[in-house]
Amino acid sequence: MGAWQVHVLKHFFPLLFASADNGPNSQLTDTNVMFSILVEEYGKMKAVKSAFTLAGAICLFSMSAAGQVAPLPVEDVVAMHSFSEWTPVRFSPDGAWMAYAAKDNRRMGLDTIEQFPLTGVPLNGLGADIYVVRVMTGKTTNLTGGTGNNWAPAWSPDGHYLAFLSDRDGSGQAKLWILEVATGKMRKVSEISARAIEIHWLPNNREVLLTALPKNLTPKQFAERAVSNSVNGGPSEAENRVSGSTVVLYRSESNGPQRTSKTESAWNLDGWLRDLVLVDVDDGKAPVIDHGHRITKVALSPDGSQVAVTIPKRFEKAGSPQILFDLNVYSLGNGEARTLASDILLYSGGSFNWSPDSSQLAYQTGGMEATGDCYLVGLRGGTIKNISNLQARPNQRAYPPVWDAEGRHVYFLHEDAIWKAAPDGETATRLAKIPHHRIFELVARQGVAFSPDNARALLVLTYDDELKRSGFYKVNLETGESVKLREKSQWYFT
Repeated sequence: MGAWQVHVLKHFFPLLFASADNGPNSQLTDTNVMFSILVEEYGKMKAVKSAFTLAGAICLFSMSAAGQVAPLPVEDVVAMHSFSEWTPVRFSPDGAWMAYAAKDNRRMGLDTIEQFPLTGVPLNGLGADIYVVRVMTGKTTNLTGGTGNNWAPAWSPDGHYLAFLSDRDGSGQAKLWILEVATGKMRKVSEISARAIEIHWLPNNREVLLTALPKNLTPKQFAERAVSNSVNGGPSEAENRVSGSTVVLYRSESNGPQRTSKTESAWNLDGWLRDLVLVDVDDGKAPVIDHGHRITKVALSPDGSQVAVTIPKRFEKAGSPQILFDLNVYSLGNGEARTLASDILLYSGGSFNWSPDSSQLAYQTGGMEATGDCYLVGLRGGTIKNISNLQARPNQRAYPPVWDAEGRHVYFLHEDAIWKAAPDGETATRLAKIPHHRIFELVARQGVAFSPDNARALLVLTYDDELKRSGFYKVNLETGESVKLREKSQWYFT
């Protein structure tokens, strides 16, 4: 089949390795899983359907136009490209260009637990290049040309620069790079060793916010600390291992309030240690905004004056993987730091968003013992307000709540339904539930619901368990009526 440029419409590797969480990936328990890709071979688009089986070896087949099935050559499988996991597609501010990261499987190598803390290259950056597409013509350009690992493209607000992270300088460390769109020149901005999967431009088009290697640790020291089994001074795994065994026995301690379960030694929160830095793309200066805290998510306020972060503080109780988070805010003007909420239950630390006017934050609780309620907290602190009061059963997964453009309502997901709450209210109402579908995401842009109908509707990402189809629905914000826009036997990401 020759040298292909493969455009993967469905994420292949996430389907293979995603955990069985009763989501759409639960179809991996089937004997055969079908996926579709579009292949551009010498300028001609062909649909290729492939199947793989999990019962032993992975089998791939190609199908000709005549319907004849033949084994797909190994070299063609190895040569496949795939979109980088968890890396959003980025449109330029004028909508003329689109940037994305794609991985060449031949350059990926092996990912190890030490890879990210030691080098700053995450799994979605391994073997990846940054591509830009001219939207009107479809012309695609590989900006990074197969040199190094590249990820997290982000356009400056004025569209003059495209920033990204890369280890292409040969130092073995991730650095911040920018492309000057007008000249096509690419340059390294700073020697700061990044530890980030995303970056954020400030409105001034001159500074980029990112997380970096703690300044008091070398890469090797950080890697050793990040992969250590010791948590909060807990005992090491070796204390619980019988000589020559491959099994570790964990026992909970007594019920005394000062004791910590040895189960906690199986998890290490220090892998999230970061410095929060603001890099000037003109002179490379990078003042540290916050040093040495654990950081899971960074969110820049819409006006660019504040940055909110979630800090994984500790485990809720002995033997529990449930993490308690603090929600902190830092002023980029005077460096003031404030903790707005403490010891909150969040799903993976990312389920929060700024209001459109940058005055408050909404977050939804998630985890094994969380109710899924939605809360508001003002920028100046004060009382944390529950605006939903669901009084529901525990809510395992919680995605970031989204706002309408005027900040009058907050929308969030709970029990496969869309809920609507008002900042000045105390209860939420169920807006919509799509029969026989699970709703996985509210489509949003910078925390504001994406509406194709002048704020009269929002888009949601759904999954049909029975037909095994993923798709998009439009939901009327007043009536809750839903209309199917697209649904196929594919898996979409937004």
